[in-house]
Amino acid sequence: MRKQKAIVSCFLTLLLFETGCSNQSDQATMLVLAAVLGQAIRLDGVSARAMNDPCEAVDCNVIQLITTALSNPIGRSVAAFLAESYYCHNGRWPRSGEELKTFAKTFDTNAVNALNNFCEIADCNIIWDANYMPLADGRLKITFPGIKWNQTPASPAAQDIQEPYTKTIPEPNCVCFQKNQNNIDVLINGKHFTTYRYGSELTKPILYPVKSTSGIKVTRGFPFEVIPGESNDHPHHTGVFFTYDKVNNSGFWNNTKIPPQIKHINIENMTQGDGILSVISRWVGKNGKILLEEKRIMSFSAKPNEYAIDFNIMLTAQDEQVVFGDTKEGMFAIRLADWLREDGGTGEYLNSQGQKNEPNIWGRRAKWVRLEGNKDGQTIGVAILNHPHSVNYPTYWMARGYGLFAANPLGQLEFQKATKLKNPQPFNLTLQPGQSAVFKFRLIIYEGGRNQEVIEQEFKNYAQ
Repeated sequence: MRKQKAIVSCFLTLLLFETGCSNQSDQATMLVLAAVLGQAIRLDGVSARAMNDPCEAVDCNVIQLITTALSNPIGRSVAAFLAESYYCHNGRWPRSGEELKTFAKTFDTNAVNALNNFCEIADCNIIWDANYMPLADGRLKITFPGIKWNQTPASPAAQDIQEPYTKTIPEPNCVCFQKNQNNIDVLINGKHFTTYRYGSELTKPILYPVKSTSGIKVTRGFPFEVIPGESNDHPHHTGVFFTYDKVNNSGFWNNTKIPPQIKHINIENMTQGDGILSVISRWVGKNGKILLEEKRIMSFSAKPNEYAIDFNIMLTAQDEQVVFGDTKEGMFAIRLADWLREDGGTGEYLNSQGQKNEPNIWGRRAKWVRLEGNKDGQTIGVAILNHPHSVNYPTYWMARGYGLFAANPLGQLEFQKATKLKNPQPFNLTLQPGQSAVFKFRLIIYEGGRNQEVIEQEFKNYAQ
């Protein structure tokens, strides 16, 4: 940011000397520069309207000249930002400035703020008059009109912007969020990937449905959708969810009625393009007391034939000690579509030790587990990776053949007993008021077969 400010400041200085205003009041000139610079690259909150004050000391024609000159380099960046946002929401590039202009009026994101700030100090036509040409290789070619001076300027900076300028930007892998009532749609390059749902009627926030890159649903529809022939067991298994059944005297896993409830409180951050969604929830016990505050950061990303979500979840005890009793009923989970399960479906589990199928994976530790099956002639898989900095790594696995796929680091005693481990030990995670525990997982939805070596490399990249 400092480098960006220095570059623009030098550019402004050249323009000031070019227009002969270097002998004007230094104080007033600096105020003008602060207003223009602050709005142009949003380094501070000074309004462009502050330029009205120094006009008595500085010729406002000079100010207009500066802002007009600024419109090309800043406008290029704003136009590229808007074009990428358009691609993210529509799955294609804009084909004209008018098409981009219509989109910009309705797009609720940081792009609107950037555009509004820019338009306060410069001519927006630099964006709308540009030529937008999608290329065969997926890139977008933008040609901007040049600025016409009354006479040829002497400074290189001023000369540079008088000619038309062409900028080519690559095809993005961008994530955008569309906020609705009680839910947020997650779009990747214009295609719906999943929806974060947090309505007050839900016992917990969830992601549902979850789709592959070609749009195939990997989550079971029940209880939200009626699909003929689909299973309807365990109505508390809903999409992708994070919960646990023994938290003091409250069970947050099996309940389908409120209380208890993991209650969504607010959205802390929703970063378009980068795909970061941060939310705050509270674990409210059956007696109405707030036991835990949950801060969840979800980072959405895409690669060819793959969508992924990184979960960084921090649970902080509130006014009393919180004990998580050891139970198999937890914790980070996805309920899979029937076609993907092992029992009666096409799926097959594989873990980081090379073991396959539920009997060899359930209740045992592993760095990662994947489930892979076939739908409509395509191989589709779901993998859950456990980060080394997560609680009780490597996690135990609640991987069921009927379609529940869960990582559970807190059920240690039950899993050790069930797998006949000698001298089983409880984990009994205990948090004093103000203490926190962090859980980190990566969920990958992919198309095309992936063997143990491929998933292991994914894990190594994630664990760095």
